[in-house]
Amino acid sequence: MSVKRGVDALAAKGRRACMGCIKCVCRLSDVSKNCFFRIFDTQVQPVLLYASEMWGLHRLDNVEKVHTLACKRFLNVHLRVPNKFVYGELGRHPLYVNSAVRCIRYWLKLQTLDMSRIPKQAYVMLQNLDDKGKVCWVTHVKNTLFSLGFGFVWLQQSVGCVKSFISVFKQRMIDMYLQEWDGSVACKDIFENYRLFKTVFGSERYFDFVERKCFRDCLVKLRLGVLPLGASHFRRTFAKDNNLLCTLCNVPEDENHFIFDCPLFSETRQKYINTRHRCYVNILRNGSDSDIRRLSVFMFVALKVRLDFRKNTEGV
Repeated sequence: MSVKRGVDALAAKGRRACMGCIKCVCRLSDVSKNCFFRIFDTQVQPVLLYASEMWGLHRLDNVEKVHTLACKRFLNVHLRVPNKFVYGELGRHPLYVNSAVRCIRYWLKLQTLDMSRIPKQAYVMLQNLDDKGKVCWVTHVKNTLFSLGFGFVWLQQSVGCVKSFISVFKQRMIDMYLQEWDGSVACKDIFENYRLFKTVFGSERYFDFVERKCFRDCLVKLRLGVLPLGASHFRRTFAKDNNLLCTLCNVPEDENHFIFDCPLFSETRQKYINTRHRCYVNILRNGSDSDIRRLSVFMFVALKVRLDFRKNTEGV
């Protein structure tokens, strides 16, 4: 009769379902974002949110980890990449928003039941416990409504149109998360590079026109600052060593040097990079769809060229 153990079991089942979906999707190679998350929302999310009417007002990390696992596998980034990064790129909000909506919708349904129904009788018993100062499910519902500015709904124990209220309630939950996301991106040092070109929460448009997964993965890593470059290594570890320098040029290897300056990629650069841009941030922020697509292809080809160059150098 433990909610925590029950939710742990749901998370384990959800993770297995998630990995099964990921394996199936991997066989298809290039899958669009909309297709991938439609599969997740229909095959995995119902498993994770089973019976969330009872526990949905709590933020449970083990459930959310399955969601972030799916997001990071789709983006092909390390599991240690901050969740705010992947949510911002994909325009996804945490699952606790959906679980809270299901909980409040069930509470509204209870208000319409007749006293002859057992769920209604159980609800009245919980109300009596709450009146005596004991924390229970009713207490969490009441606190949630008051914290979101819907205290009048609790006092009335009803709403005019359930569908309209649920829509407003969900948007209020999302807006609160967006405020949390904006605060993190604006203040934390780890987002210093990201906020140069990402200022508004929402799915990025390159998911619609960079269809090849290998090219899209390189663009994602560039945006999230996790490319295998010296600057990316420094941001993650703050370690100062020779690995931060370009192998060929012996200067700090950051994104701009890699894309615009390193002579190793001169031929590739002439083929794919528009010379009117001298900073990759300008391409990501103001570049056309064609510029961004070419940048993603350049990153893929240049990384292969650098890998071959290092293999040959180490062999010599």
